[in-house]
Amino acid sequence: MTYRIDDLIVPGDDPFKNDALDRKPLVTNLAGLIGNLNGPFVMVLDAPWGSGKTTLVRMLKAHLESEDFQCIYFNAWEVDYASDPLIAMVSAIDRMDFSASPEAAKTFKNCMKAVKKAAPGFLKRIVVAGTKVVTMGVLDLGAATSERIIADATGETVDSIVDLFARESDQLKTFREELTKAVEQLPEAQKKPDLVFFIDELDRCRPTFAIELLERVKHLFNIPNIVFVLSIDKQQLEASTKAVYGAESNAPEYLRRFFDMEYSIPAIPDERYTANLLARFGLDPVFAERTGAGF
Repeated sequence: MTYRIDDLIVPGDDPFKNDALDRKPLVTNLAGLIGNLNGPFVMVLDAPWGSGKTTLVRMLKAHLESEDFQCIYFNAWEVDYASDPLIAMVSAIDRMDFSASPEAAKTFKNCMKAVKKAAPGFLKRIVVAGTKVVTMGVLDLGAATSERIIADATGETVDSIVDLFARESDQLKTFREELTKAVEQLPEAQKKPDLVFFIDELDRCRPTFAIELLERVKHLFNIPNIVFVLSIDKQQLEASTKAVYGAESNAPEYLRRFFDMEYSIPAIPDERYTANLLARFGLDPVFAERTGAGF
């Protein structure tokens, strides 16, 4: 008997090999829908905790990759210790593989260098001067940015607020333009033009981190050819929103501004779901040996 089951294996060459809950029709339908979207777009896959969202997303990712989509899987819960989700999101994109096209890889690398240079301008003000060490070099902190970080930490002022706003506006423009160019290299690497960015476990994150991530998606990654797919328990995410903005806040209306489409994942029949869990925990032989009205 097993007391803790491992994640279901989803082979890249056969995503539905271990599909005991018959998710294939749903996955293929979602893949067809995503394939017809034009980014920027944010899709939500909504289902309660424990209903198999992560396995479904992994199957969907593998299926899309078999159709030449470039996909990123981002487990938000694993990085919610970070002060700002932007660091991890940029890092995930920077790790994309363009080895199939050396020319595209070179252009992508140059674009991402500019993206990483612009990104620190949007980091939260509480970031300390040691950010470059904390982020393992993912973000390129220039002298001007380091000066501002130190000043913010000490409570001093580098420039006027107006000048700071103007500078951040310029950085935002650069960030979006260079990230757009980076994603535009996908067809050169024999990939579909849209990058599909999966964000999983968002509803399990610290409330402030979850909201900050949504804000980043809306304001920084709202560029052509990026489709975000968020797998969430919407009720839990609404609870996180209320934890940040107060119990009287209209959480459903607030979250709606971040999503272009919401898709409720159909529930698996209880008997089938329970039978699958019993099999994976190795409990079938135990129950098979039991007899009597109580079992």
